[in-house]
Amino acid sequence: MKSKPYYFNLVYKRIYDILCNRINKEKRMKEFIPELHDIGKLASDQLKISKHTFDNFPFEEKKIEKPNSPSWWGQYHHKRKDNKKPDDWGANDEINKWKDIPDDYKGDLFILILSDHLAASSSRSTLEIAKFTPNNTNSDIQKAIMEDLGIKKLDGLRGIVKLWNKKYYQEEEANGQYWAAFRTEKDIDRIFNEIQNCNSEMEFFRKYENYLRLTPEDKSLPRNITSLYTHVELVGKIFRVLKKCTCLEKCGEDCIIKLNNENKVKSISEAEGGNRTVSANQDYIKKGKFQGRMIKCHISFSQTPVRLHDLNIFKKRSELINDLVDRYRDNALFHTPDFIELFLMENDDLHEIFRKFTEAGFSIRCVETTADLGILKSNLSEKVLKARENQDAARTKVLDNRKTKVKIKIFSSKPELYIKTGICEVCQQNEHLTEPWLHENVKEWICHNCWSIRNSHQPFSEYYNQWQGEKVCWFKLSLDQEKLEKWLQKSFEEYIEIINKSYTLTQRDALISEFRPLAPQVDFNNDYKKLLDEFWMANEENIRIKKPIAEYDELGVFLYSAELTTKIIQIYLYLIEKYFPDCSHDQDSPVSLALSFANIKYPVREHLRFFNSECDNFLNIHNQNIYKGSYSEREVKSIMDIVEKVKQSEISKSALYDVIQSFEKLNSEIELTLRLKDKSQDVYQLYVNEGILPERFLNLYQLLKGGD
Repeated sequence: MKSKPYYFNLVYKRIYDILCNRINKEKRMKEFIPELHDIGKLASDQLKISKHTFDNFPFEEKKIEKPNSPSWWGQYHHKRKDNKKPDDWGANDEINKWKDIPDDYKGDLFILILSDHLAASSSRSTLEIAKFTPNNTNSDIQKAIMEDLGIKKLDGLRGIVKLWNKKYYQEEEANGQYWAAFRTEKDIDRIFNEIQNCNSEMEFFRKYENYLRLTPEDKSLPRNITSLYTHVELVGKIFRVLKKCTCLEKCGEDCIIKLNNENKVKSISEAEGGNRTVSANQDYIKKGKFQGRMIKCHISFSQTPVRLHDLNIFKKRSELINDLVDRYRDNALFHTPDFIELFLMENDDLHEIFRKFTEAGFSIRCVETTADLGILKSNLSEKVLKARENQDAARTKVLDNRKTKVKIKIFSSKPELYIKTGICEVCQQNEHLTEPWLHENVKEWICHNCWSIRNSHQPFSEYYNQWQGEKVCWFKLSLDQEKLEKWLQKSFEEYIEIINKSYTLTQRDALISEFRPLAPQVDFNNDYKKLLDEFWMANEENIRIKKPIAEYDELGVFLYSAELTTKIIQIYLYLIEKYFPDCSHDQDSPVSLALSFANIKYPVREHLRFFNSECDNFLNIHNQNIYKGSYSEREVKSIMDIVEKVKQSEISKSALYDVIQSFEKLNSEIELTLRLKDKSQDVYQLYVNEGILPERFLNLYQLLKGGD
């Protein structure tokens, strides 16, 4: 007969096995969350944590339980660069030297390192960190630099510096916001609790979004211009894209990573290749085995809206973009109402991704860059095209050897070769239906696509009922992505010059040429979305202002009055100053506002034609049959100041007309100056000090004062 202790031991062993199995099952059920890899960057400097990872954290000394979730192993993403363990991390078969990492998590860590490299290098230059120069003690220079950077002291720069709003962090800090989420010794437990128990990236973002947006991805100069939020978001997206097409396999005792069941690698450098496109060092330019694709996609439509119903084309485009982003959530790095940036692997079918768009009649212009992951930067397409244009033989040879490609592709619906009934009057592409669209006894012959778009949504009734016979103003807010990229490059150059006044930058020119705009572009677009939201919140109580398409925030219309025109422009100026005070506010401005004034019977398509083809400045004006022109912010403010100044009086329009006609006839600036000085001191000062011709003043003045 067995003794009681024997049975008790069996019971205890069984309970222990059940508990272990349950714990292991829970661990297997938990996902590896790549977004947590940089959580240490949210720890205050006062905590004195070495670097920002916790692989060497003294858990026993601090009497803190060490996490064991899958996400914990993300803390080892910089271990391979640890000089203390050169034999374990850095060999050609390095994944098999990662003795600290369980085999189950080596694949995730490998992909995380690739994703972290790609997200960082596609978003900013990876060159040197600026060093503070203590010899430059000129107080006036230091004060000017601090003013330019929006900081309190030169050696205390910790929050993000937005190129378009350099004092953003300083203002947030004044309002009680701070970059560090973890500031005291007690908060260290919270860090490890997040690593252990966080269930998803969305949970992490919900808890720490404000901190992540205030914290730069890298606090060193000049890398501190991109938010940690955008960096970890990009890392997570790239990680999940790579994970879908890679797998870890065991070959005896060894591990290998396979891409699409073909390319096999054992080291990061073998997967990425070198990280340069020209160098005397062959390791820097060697071919990698893993390639990816960065694709900039501009989405347009061929329809020329004839009726208000045709504006549903904007609704349709928004629906299709949202659908694509839902289906390819991680591939879509960011998007706007007419633009998507995608990260794809070699086997992803771009035509299939945009199939719904082309079936609905949309056109997509894609700039597609294919390259090794080691050189796949957001500025690579420009670099490749420039190398070929300048016949840069050395760089072109490396790019060709590494199978680097830049292609411009246009996807659109296939034209119908045999038209029986006739061409659609709206899109000018497809065969129209056999039955016409009837409205007010007018027949219009349109195709199936345009018919379905017209029927998809009923426009607001006030436009043709209560507003009948009135003057209206259609307006459009816009963000030009190509202008934005150019402006970011220029602004980064200016930022480098500011830093160079008191910091040592030995690679100044290389830093400027290696700037990559992706992450700042994402952050800028996020602020632009906030601007749009706040714009409509400021106008939601006014029944005279309408948003024709609820899903499209850039387009609006209002029943004209001088007061409402003034208010719209003032709100725009206020929001630009709030979100983009350091951005260009002239013809180089990525953000613009266009106003088109006309009788309500003026075709909607003419308003849209103006928005699409003649708006190249900060503020753009079209007044039917009277005037088309554009203004910088400085010019708008100067004119509005005069309008406010003479609110209780009138500037003689007839006198100004005489001056304008005289100038057109004589084309004499001297004559213009003399006549203006005699007729209107205010307009004279505008011309002399700001270079604003009286015609440009008068046309905006009339709209703001209520003239015809």
